[in-house]
Order: sequence, then C-alpha cells, then structure tokens
Amino acid sequence: VPVVQLMANVVFAFDRHTAKDMRSFSVAQLQTLVAQAKAEGLTVQKLVLVGHADRLNGTGHADYNQRLSEKRAATVREALQGMGLPGMATAEVLVQAQGDGQPVQPCTGRFASNAELQECLLPNRRVDVRVIAAPSKR
Repeated sequence: VPVVQLMANVVFAFDRHTAKDMRSFSVAQLQTLVAQAKAEGLTVQKLVLVGHADRLNGTGHADYNQRLSEKRAATVREALQGMGLPGMATAEVLVQAQGDGQPVQPCTGRFASNAELQECLLPNRRVDVRVIAAPSKR
C-alpha cells in the first residue's frame, strides 16, 4: 500500500497558542492539506505534531516555552479534527513539544524594537505537521 506524506508548518502569534492566534497563511496550509487528503481519498494513519516556541520568555520559568509548545501542538490537532481530516479518529497521534530548543531562525542581529525581533523569530513559534496517510480501503 503506497504511503503518502503531507507536511505543513503552522506559526503562531507571539506568546499565543489558540486557533485564532495561528497566522492566516498557516490556516490556509492546513486547509489545503485536508483538501488534498480528501481529494486523493487518503486516510490518516499517523499524525506527528511537533510544537516549538521562540527564545523570548519574560516569565522567568524554564518550562514555560515547553508548555506553550505543547498547547500549540494541541491547537493544531483540534484544528485538523475540526477541518475533518479523514482518519483522525483512528490515527496514531504523536505529539512532541520541543520548547525553544530547536529554532530555525536565530535572529542574532540588532533590532530597532522588540516587535521587530518578535517578527524575526516568528518561524520558531511553530508546529511542524507531518501526516502519514494511505489510500482509503474501498
């Protein structure tokens, strides 16, 4: 049985984790992924969600970004369920939270404002989505 992998990246507003905090282009990526799965008659077998946070943390608590990345991954899982990703009910779901340990954008330069730095760090506030699916049995 041929296995198909579908990928998406979902990014969030600074220090946020709810569905309304996902950037619109990220929501569009998820909608496209779900539409593709439906159009190709795929059923999810495994869903891997890896949550991340950026290094900015004003709370002083080391585990804050870890919890934030867990919440982001949970939000994406709920969003995919809400969009009707085929097979979600029976799929193996693997959720990992990396906190701020795996940045993709270092943002080490000088920034005119905190807002500029937050925008630079946006790619780090993400959930990596990997869907492993197979054609539905007819």
